[in-house]
Amino acid sequence: MKKKIATPESRRAQGMAQALDMMKIMSHPLRLSILCALIEHREMSAGEIVERIRAETPAKASQSQISQYLGQLREQGLITGRKEGQFIYYRIGDPRVKKLIALLHDLYCPA
Repeated sequence: MKKKIATPESRRAQGMAQALDMMKIMSHPLRLSILCALIEHREMSAGEIVERIRAETPAKASQSQISQYLGQLREQGLITGRKEGQFIYYRIGDPRVKKLIALLHDLYCPA
């Protein structure tokens, strides 16, 4: 059986598909807020994220909603979590996401 050789076009198409998937995930305001909070603070506990998001968003998100979004972001590989005692601390795990969110933050959330 012949092995398929990845052409520049197929790699480009694959990269575009990955970029679209990432942008879909980040297109929800709460998920984007979570990523922005993690850019500003590098690492936060789930409780700190909930507190921050609830304080900043006009429509108050529930703790379970935010936990669900954290799970989605983790499943997609955008963030990672580590358990310390009874707390889970999250950080952005994908360097590409970190670059993109940092750029968006610099452009749209000036200090």
